[in-house]
Amino acid sequence: MNSPQKASTFNRLPAWQREHAARLHTICGYIAVCQVKGKKLSRSVAFFVRKWSGKSYKTDPSRKFTLSRTTLYRVYAQWQAGGSTPSAICPRYRATNSKLKPAQLRAFLRLLFMPGTRSAVHAFDMFKHRRPGARPISYAALMRHLPLKVHQQLRAAEKAVTDAEVARAKLRLTIEAQALATLPPSRREPDFQI
Repeated sequence: MNSPQKASTFNRLPAWQREHAARLHTICGYIAVCQVKGKKLSRSVAFFVRKWSGKSYKTDPSRKFTLSRTTLYRVYAQWQAGGSTPSAICPRYRATNSKLKPAQLRAFLRLLFMPGTRSAVHAFDMFKHRRPGARPISYAALMRHLPLKVHQQLRAAEKAVTDAEVARAKLRLTIEAQALATLPPSRREPDFQI
C-alpha cells in the first residue's frame, strides 16, 4: 500500500473487493512484464481478459469476476498512475498527483515544445534522463494534465513534422537526380542515402 491510511481503507473493504483488487493487481503486474518484454499492450490485454474473466471469487463463490478489454485498459492506466499497488485499483480510491510538482510539469512542457523533439514520448525520455535519482513520475501522470484537445493538436503537429521530413527527403532526391543529370555520364555517381 502507498500509506497507512490507504492500507486501512483497503482493509475495511469486503473480502471479495479486496480479492478483486488483488486479482487486478496481479493481472496488471503480468501486463507490465509483457510490456517490458516488448509485447503489444492490446495482445496482453486480450489474453488476460480471456484467461481471467468468468472465474469465481474464492472469498465469495457466488460472484463471478467479469472483465472487459476497455475496463482492463482503464484499470492498467489507473494502476500505473496510483503507484502500481492493489489499493490503486480498489473501489473509492482516488489517485493523488502529489508527486508531480509545477516545476516538473513546466520542465516537461519545455522539452515537449523544444525544437528537435519528435514526440511526447521522446520528450518524456529526455525528461527522465535529466532527473537521475529523482522520484519516478510516469508518462501517464504528466500527460493527464494536458486537455484532450492538446493531445489531438500534439498528434497533428507530430504528423506534420514527419510529413515535412519525408517531403524534404523526397525533394532532396529529386534535386540530386536533376543535378546529376546535368553531368556527363562518366561523372555520375548516384548516392541513394536519405
